[in-house]
Amino acid sequence: MKKIFTLACLASAAMAMNAQSAFNVSPDYYNFNESEGTTLSLLGERMAANGNYVAGMDQQNMVPFVWNTTNGEVSLLVLSDKGVEYIWNDDYSEVIGTEEMDYPRSGSFHAVSDNGIAVGGTTNQVTYVTYPCLYNMETGEYTELVCDEGIDWEGNPMVLGAEAYGISADGKVVAGFRFQEDGWNVQGCVWTDGGKTRTDLPNPAAEELGVAIDYASARGISADGNVVWGYCQDANTGSWVACHWTKNDEGVYEGHSWASKYYQTTILDEETWEPIPVENPNPWHSFEPVAMSENGEWMTLVLTKEVALGPWDQACNYAGRLNLKSGELEVLDMGQDAEGNDITGPELFGISNDGTCVGRLSSTFIDWENEIYEELMDAVIWPAGAGNIVKLQTLMADDEYAQTWEASALSFISGDGKQLMGYAADDMGIQTTFVVNTPNLTGIHGISADLTEGITFDLTGRRVENAQKGFFIVNGKKVIR
Repeated sequence: MKKIFTLACLASAAMAMNAQSAFNVSPDYYNFNESEGTTLSLLGERMAANGNYVAGMDQQNMVPFVWNTTNGEVSLLVLSDKGVEYIWNDDYSEVIGTEEMDYPRSGSFHAVSDNGIAVGGTTNQVTYVTYPCLYNMETGEYTELVCDEGIDWEGNPMVLGAEAYGISADGKVVAGFRFQEDGWNVQGCVWTDGGKTRTDLPNPAAEELGVAIDYASARGISADGNVVWGYCQDANTGSWVACHWTKNDEGVYEGHSWASKYYQTTILDEETWEPIPVENPNPWHSFEPVAMSENGEWMTLVLTKEVALGPWDQACNYAGRLNLKSGELEVLDMGQDAEGNDITGPELFGISNDGTCVGRLSSTFIDWENEIYEELMDAVIWPAGAGNIVKLQTLMADDEYAQTWEASALSFISGDGKQLMGYAADDMGIQTTFVVNTPNLTGIHGISADLTEGITFDLTGRRVENAQKGFFIVNGKKVIR
């Protein structure tokens, strides 16, 4: 059963907020009728290249959504599948009957084209199969992409499942992965012809990867459809190692990776379960992709210097941006804390065609004496060519909407760098997705001040009086309070 709800009536509420704000903000409530409605908690994953649509998940109802940023309309895709519910006796010792019920699917749209075609996947809560799908917001048409069939553990026929993660700007090429016959490993692929034709992507050459792999998966595609990005799973560690595919003159995708230059796998001694030493190892023990620019030239990465082998071990994550044409890797230096440990960098969910990155910086504040534990999350920008980041809320400090944020993140930056998309939550826990023109980044590329005794600066270089908690520059060093 399929239901598609369109929230045209809420456009005026979102527009009203914009009268006092530079932000275009999504609705936070849906009216089914005069007496019934539901709160929305929209998390935008990606915006169309032209900025007219945002796709993601309504986390309140666990369903995909598309938001038309030009008129304020939001469409929720609500699907359900038939399943059997067991009826038990009063003491739950015996099944006395069954009844057929509708089980709503969960899912998300991961990307959207310039003409409003969203792609993603919805998961059947009876069989737990994920179906890759297309949804055209302008026509209301819903289409499931071609999937293979297999046999389940009881010998019954089943759909193997797949998921779509990226779509070209014209909506003609979709990238994602399909499950293989074992129902566990996956294969990167692209769909064309409206999802009717699927083509598997070849694994990158061994000399480019420098490591044996279990499988490869695609996670996105450039605006023109000529570059697909994704990862290969390291057969030794299970790590996701960055790779990409480019279309050649014959229209065939070829696999590539810069991993052999930077990534070091880990092989354990089967007797001691300790890592086997490697002569002249590569510098990074993780090389995980997060996003790619619209022109297919830049990729953001999560990097680690060490391997976290124990259940309580935690490696420091570094943020990096990689030029896919030259192979040049730039790593963000967040400095060190008061104990001399490197500070974990932001997760970079978007990158523009010039390498400007956006994402979120997560941290924790612990006051053992007063038993206070807080998780902090801020939307941040790492400008191209810059050595540090800046918080969006700091840049928009005078904006009424930004002043309500208790947590925020950026998911996307347009190819030309002019528009940002992200999401934020206020002190009541109400989450909305937003679009805003990129603030002026001139003058924030470095922290310049006389760092004398008793003067504290935040990470954007602004002086802070009576700093209580967060990341700060004190006497030239980055510390956490």
